[in-house]
Amino acid sequence: MRFRSISSASASSASPLFVGPFSSTSEAMAYLKVFDPLKEIRGAAEAQISVFVISRDNLPKFMDDRNIERYRIFYDKTYSPLR
Repeated sequence: MRFRSISSASASSASPLFVGPFSSTSEAMAYLKVFDPLKEIRGAAEAQISVFVISRDNLPKFMDDRNIERYRIFYDKTYSPLR
């Protein structure tokens, strides 16, 4: 699994950490079920972390907006049935 991060100059915006690639949504969801940020990300216990599956199509939209709460609403509606 490859990890890639993008830093942000703004303290108020998200700094994504990307994991992948996955061959399908179901493969990404399976990884999400076993992913433990406390084991995988240094400093996770002190940080506010949101973990999502996001498609290549939706990623540019999220990166433009970087609003975690808006994406959480979309994510819950779209991916909840897949969990």
